[in-house]
Amino acid sequence: MNRVKTVAVTAALLAVGTTSAIAETSANVAVTTDYVFRGISQSDGAPAIQGGVDYAHQSGFAAGVWASSVDDTVGDAGLEIDLYASFSATVDEFGYSVGFINYRYPGGDTGTSKDASEVYLGGSYRNLGLTYYIGDSDLDADYLEFTANFDMDRGVNLGVGLGHTFNDLGEDVTDFKIAVSTQIEGLDMELAYTDNDKDNPTNAEDSRVFFTVSKSL
Repeated sequence: MNRVKTVAVTAALLAVGTTSAIAETSANVAVTTDYVFRGISQSDGAPAIQGGVDYAHQSGFAAGVWASSVDDTVGDAGLEIDLYASFSATVDEFGYSVGFINYRYPGGDTGTSKDASEVYLGGSYRNLGLTYYIGDSDLDADYLEFTANFDMDRGVNLGVGLGHTFNDLGEDVTDFKIAVSTQIEGLDMELAYTDNDKDNPTNAEDSRVFFTVSKSL
């Protein structure tokens, strides 16, 4: 979700944006007041530093690596590294993307590692998107995400996201996010609010407002 982890949408945009070249490599860096993924803080309410490198080919293939600092209860080394690849295409105002994501947390002891993977299938129409993520046995959950983006006046964008986690081990969770974003002096800025319907939420699972500044390189 800052990142997506909305990889389906990102990959589709990268593929469309490279039609005038055979391939393109880009990078990004970000600082956020809270790293939130699917309605739950991965940094326990603390700021996080993030960044990644993406490769996109005119054919629609894209791949990349992305990393973020996390709370040491999420990753023993306080770090998350994501590896991903996808294929995307558009037909008129319709788009689709299929892909794979591997979440890695260096430093975890054997048998306690939180490493996991997902495959996903996403579709879009104009400003609307729907993506289904299928988790492996280490993740024990699938995730369905609906997104909508609206261009407002003066370069301001309103984004809305609604997701539902199908948890094989117990409680299913629905989360949502509302974000306002814009660009100032080459910096992308986003102010967001997120919440979920988890029973008896911990501090990391409670509703929160967070702010992110990012830069594409």
